[in-house]
Formats: sequence, structure tokens, C-alpha cells
Amino acid sequence: MKKLITIFLTLFMLISAAACQPTPEKLIVVKKDTERMIEQAAQPSNGAAIDEVGIPEGRYAFSAEGLNGRLRINVDAEIEAPAAQAMPIVRVEQGGFSQELVTKIFNYLFAGKTAYESGDNIIAKADAEKFLLEAKQRLENGSYAAQGYTEDECKALIAELEEQYRNAPDTVPESPVSSGDMTLKNMENVGEYLFLDVSTKGEAQDGTYRTLSVSTPFSQAARRSGFGTHLFYNYYPHGDVPPNYNTQGIVRIDNAADLSEEARGNLNVSIDDARLMCDEFFSSISLSEIRFGYGFLVGDWGAGMFSGDGKKIGAPAENYAYNLYYTRYVQGVGSFVNTDWGLTDNDSSIPWSYECICFTVNNNGIVSIEWHNPTNALETVQDVVRNRGLDITPLSNWIREVVDEPTVRTSDMELYIVTYSLEQQKELELRARDIPEGQLHEMLLASSYLPFFHNERLAGKYADGGVRDVLPLHVLLENGYKDIIALRLYGIGLERRTKIPKDVKLYTVAPTVELGGVLDFNAAQSRANLTAGYFDAQRLLYGLRGRDWYIDAQWDEERAYAYLAAQLRRCAAAEGKTPTLRALHETLLPRLARALDEREGDYRDLAHALLESAGAEAGLERWHIYTEDALAEALGGDFASEALRSAVKRPGALARLRGKK
Repeated sequence: MKKLITIFLTLFMLISAAACQPTPEKLIVVKKDTERMIEQAAQPSNGAAIDEVGIPEGRYAFSAEGLNGRLRINVDAEIEAPAAQAMPIVRVEQGGFSQELVTKIFNYLFAGKTAYESGDNIIAKADAEKFLLEAKQRLENGSYAAQGYTEDECKALIAELEEQYRNAPDTVPESPVSSGDMTLKNMENVGEYLFLDVSTKGEAQDGTYRTLSVSTPFSQAARRSGFGTHLFYNYYPHGDVPPNYNTQGIVRIDNAADLSEEARGNLNVSIDDARLMCDEFFSSISLSEIRFGYGFLVGDWGAGMFSGDGKKIGAPAENYAYNLYYTRYVQGVGSFVNTDWGLTDNDSSIPWSYECICFTVNNNGIVSIEWHNPTNALETVQDVVRNRGLDITPLSNWIREVVDEPTVRTSDMELYIVTYSLEQQKELELRARDIPEGQLHEMLLASSYLPFFHNERLAGKYADGGVRDVLPLHVLLENGYKDIIALRLYGIGLERRTKIPKDVKLYTVAPTVELGGVLDFNAAQSRANLTAGYFDAQRLLYGLRGRDWYIDAQWDEERAYAYLAAQLRRCAAAEGKTPTLRALHETLLPRLARALDEREGDYRDLAHALLESAGAEAGLERWHIYTEDALAEALGGDFASEALRSAVKRPGALARLRGKK
């Protein structure tokens, strides 16, 4: 039986292995991605005016097929050159919605209208009774499960609603009129945010109304939460909720001629008029740097959906609209046009999603605006265009320096290299000892070759193996390996579905932190990655528990329960409360589980989640193996925990109930 202890399938792994050796006196690469890009771009050999690059005119066509015919790529796109002399490199930072900007937006969207501040979930006694009866009915007929509740959670909710019913006023006071000013609020488990949440009550006899909601982080803790910065605007003509447009059937629209027959008979506003409406919005709030990117036609059912052979599928829509996406321009060059505000760089400390600005326009005008994660542009670092790619000669030389080809070829441990041949349009699976002599270093480079790399011999020939498979386990299975340790990197690319035979044992080591960018080879990042890899391997080898920390579990479930109960009672006492045993079981522990996002597992898992969360808040050293007692001792008896505080405080039963409806 062949056994595999460790195998390095990518250049990244080779670099990590080299980092285990003594640090060289002179580092080849010492800067992060951003600094390296700026440094390379500033070199005269990598720069030229845009009009010197030779951007072709007309259209670009490309087609390819893979995955045994299951994947077909067809590109037929117009080539657009930016209206600028150079491609700028600009430093940016996470932005937000300033009060000045929000005031402008509010005054434009609510011009001549009276906007009221949303209430604090205060409802009249009659409405509270209605929600209470609904919850009791769900418990009685068992429908709470379909709403995402457990029986205990439903009972806890009923108890909260009963309290709310007892304290509810007979009538709800009039909501105050808003001037567009944001207010500071503390979001549970998130941090301090500035909020604006307003709506009209009906602008005419027909009940037409509109709503605006803005949230922007106020504290650093809120920025690190990953909740982001968001603006939502909705216009409801005649009191009707706009159709739920199907973005899966999205169709690119450049002009009126692109409209389908079905859409022409339904959508009276032209794409040009729709653009004018959105352009006027940005003009009114003095943001000339934000301009139109792309427009799409959407329908409320199946519109524009096509099968792989180009045939239209799905029923025609009854209602159509435009989705118009906007983006920021810097010196005449547009940035990334994002159509998904959930994209993120997966940063484990400060999540940062791309900016996304989308308008929905139908026959009633602008019916919705979504604006997520605005960016603040800082200084322009360089005005360059790289027409020759990023020079990777230092990286190539370094590989030759640290990889001894004869040693690799004669080793009793096999090394497989996976890359993708652009000329043959297929994956290449190469055994190191079978590669012609003198080509090992080049094929190692080919295994991680990215489109913006520049190498005369490799350019246009190879691509990173992740083009076809970021975790090529099939190579090892096909060569008879039975015990496999897979090192996950979560890199960009496709992952082939691989069926693992019953006689194969697969162990996975996955990073719990951000590993840095593809060009981030500086010493500090390498040391951080080595530390993370060491502890993640310890988790696998020694069965350590914990989600992000490393816990040598000693407690049984009874000991874990006793610890959780003691901490909840302590925190409740600080709030002047003395929970009963029933309240502890049915209310506080389920709340704590929700706050820690630990609804599965047993009380040991919940205790570990609490210890991890409290340890992170207290700033304890994460890169350490703790027992539960050691971690609890490090925290001390009276440690502060946001999860504990949220569990013993009233969480807003009405809001959760409405969210489940």
C-alpha cells in the first residue's frame, strides 16, 4: 500500500517549504501585493500610454469546451478602451455614508414628501395579542419547524411575546417626522452603527409610499464585523410591492434594439430614459465620479433564460424592468462593475466586499436602489499601463535557487505537478522524475502561472492548474495512493468533484486565517502562514477541538454545562436578574447558542465557542494549545463577553417573529 504523508502540488507549497529553511540574508521579495505591483508598474519597461498598447477595435470572440462537453465558454463582446491616457493605480479605503451624503440622498428621494422615522418595534396591545396567538398556534400544530424554530425556541419566543403583550400600550404613539439625520445604535454582536430608517405613510389616495434605510459603521468593531455599509431605497406605487424580478434570467441590454418582443409590449420606458433617471440621482448628490456601467433586462419569471444550445426556456415574464449597475471612475477609467454585493476578499479580520450600486427601473420609474460598501478613493499612486505583464524573473530565479532538481528526481517521495496547457486546452499531470531534465523549474512555475505574469517562454502556454481543479486529488488516486493528507488553500479556481473510494483515507488540513495574496511572499506573511499551518496540522494530528482556536478537550458535557450555567447566572446577576432553571434551559442557553452561531453539537461545543469568543474579545494569544481549564483561567472569573450579554438581555422577539414569517 502506498502511503502519502505530505505532497506539494503547487508552487505555493514549495514556497512554504522553503520558508522552513533559515531566512536568506537577502530577501528576493519583501513587499506585499500592493507594493510589489506599484513597484513593478513604476518601471519604464512595464509602462506605456494606452494609445500605444494597440488595443484592437471591434469585437472579441472566443470559444472553448471542457469537462467532457459539460462546460462551454462562448465570448462575443465589444472591445472598449478607457477614455484616458494611462491606467491609474489608486489607494482606496473602506468608506461609508457620511451624514452630508445621506442628507443629499434623503432630500432628493423625499423631496416634497413627509418622511417618518421607523418605530422601535412598539406595537399596540391588539397587535401583540395577534403575534402571541400566532406563535401559540405554531407550537400547537408543529408548524414552528417549517419556520426554522425548535420546540424549545418556540416556547421561549412565546414567553417573550407574553411579556411584550403585558407591557404593550393600547395605542402606538405617532412616529416623529425625520429630517434625514442618522442616529447611533449598537447592533447586537456587531457594534455601533449610524442608521437612518424612514418611510412615508402614503402620498396620495392610492397609498403610494417609499422607504429608505441606511446603515454605516461607526466604530472599528462594527467595521470588523463584516456586516458592511448599505443603502436600500424602495418605491411602492399604489401601495403594491414591486415584482420579485428574477436575476437568474438576466440579459445584457445596451440599446432599445436589444429588448425582446415580450419586453417591448410590457416595458414602456427606454433604456436611455432609465439611465437618465439614475444619472440625475448622482448629479443631484454631486457624485460625478460614479457613472453607468452595464444594464440588464430582468423579468419576474424565466425571462431571458437560455439552455446551453441557445434555446429559450421558461415562460415569458409578466413584468419587466431594468437593472442598471453603476461604478466609480478615476481619471476616466472605470473600476470593477460588481453585480453581487456579497463578494469578499475573505479577510479573516476585516471583511471588505466590493462596492455594488444597482438601480431597478420599470414603468413607474426608479423602484429600488441598492448601494453596498462604498469606497473612498485616496491618492493616485501611479499613472501607468502594463502592456508586458508582471516581471517574475526574481521568482523564477528563486525557484532555481531553492529547488534542487537532482534531489527531487532521486527522492523516494513522488512529486506531481499539475498545470493547464492553453495550447492543448487540457490539464497536464506531470510526475517530476518524468519531466525532461532541465525543465523541472519551469514546469513548477507553469503550475502556478497567472495571466498577468510575464515570462517569454511561458506566456500564452500554461495557466495555474486551478483553471481545471484547485485540489487535484484524482492524480493521487489514479496513482494508487490510499492515505492522503490534503492541504486546502481555498484559492481561486474550479474544484473537480472527486469520488473518494471506500478504501482511501482522506485527511484535510484547511487554513483558518487569510493566507495573503497570490503575490504576497514577504517574510512576515510567510511566518504567519507557517504558524497557522503548524497549528492546523496539530488539530488534525491530535484531534484538537474548537472552530478557530486549538482546544485540548478535557471536559465532559456535564462539566461544560456547569461552566455555561455559571457564566450565564453571573452575567444575569450583573443585569439584576436571577434566572430560574427553566429560564436557563429554555431561554438563556438557546439565546447563547444563537449569539455564538453554535446551534449544532453538544454543550462542550457551546462551551468551546464561548471560550473562543471571550478569548478573542480579551485579546488572548490564539496560537496556543489550551485545555478548557487553562483558557477559563486565562479569562478570569469576571470576563466580559458580548455573547453572554446578548443572551441575558431581551433580544427583540417581535423582530425575530417577523423575520420568520
